[in-house]
Amino acid sequence: DYQLKYHAYALSVACFHNRRKDTNGYKIMSGEMKSINYPIPPLQEQEQIANFLDWKINDIDGLIKKEREIQAEIDDLLLATIDKAIGNVQCEYVKLKGVFAFGKGLGITKDNLGEEGIKCINYGEIHNLPNCRFSSTDTNLKG
Repeated sequence: DYQLKYHAYALSVACFHNRRKDTNGYKIMSGEMKSINYPIPPLQEQEQIANFLDWKINDIDGLIKKEREIQAEIDDLLLATIDKAIGNVQCEYVKLKGVFAFGKGLGITKDNLGEEGIKCINYGEIHNLPNCRFSSTDTNLKG
């Protein structure tokens, strides 16, 4: 006898601990799967473990949701602070193309970057930031 949820959890742990890096991520070959030591407790214990994990994972999901909500509030506060500081600057506004040179493709790699030479901001450095969004009430900052 077996409890399906228990085996789903147990297989996920077995796969995590026995996986190996591959060019496309991680994998386990079928021959490797066959040799994994796998715990099979009595059915009642399987049910207890599965129920406990369901309960714990639900708790963890709730914490993750709260953390994301808090992070969104922090992001909004950060952006509002930046907007207020930049919006209070009294100066001339120019298009970004008048300040920066924009390149396309992979002309510059991390290996090309150093302390000297032409300074650059790689698109990935901006695009991959968790706070990569900007909202402003200042119409001079709009495209």
